[in-house]
Amino acid sequence: EDRGKTARERWGKVDSIYRRQEIKLGKLGLEDFNFRRFNSTRFSGLENMIPNSYVNAWIHTAFFILPLRAHMLNQLSSKEVCLADEVGFLFHMLLQSHGECCQATNFLRAFSQLPEASRLELLDRSTATAFVGRE
Repeated sequence: EDRGKTARERWGKVDSIYRRQEIKLGKLGLEDFNFRRFNSTRFSGLENMIPNSYVNAWIHTAFFILPLRAHMLNQLSSKEVCLADEVGFLFHMLLQSHGECCQATNFLRAFSQLPEASRLELLDRSTATAFVGRE
């Protein structure tokens, strides 16, 4: 009896809080955007309009593994580029931003400099022009 019906007809109308939201950016892009209008929680999001932002899902998952978060927040190395340091800095930003959007740019820059990331083809080179390796 459901043949020929659309998903909306079969399951009903999707509640407005779960619908896709259109975001209109101003002159300053994300800098002047009111994230509180869409996120009233204390949890922060990560900017997704940058190269290789697919790792945001991993970052959020790792953030909620409390022993890992505690370790990364106490991590500090003397290396110029250290992925663990960048994860710790990013976790700190996520804790301090109280629902605002965070940028994972430094983490993604460090990630893009890992030889393993290139060797395993983990980087989206078609959009990675923003990250140029340091000499």
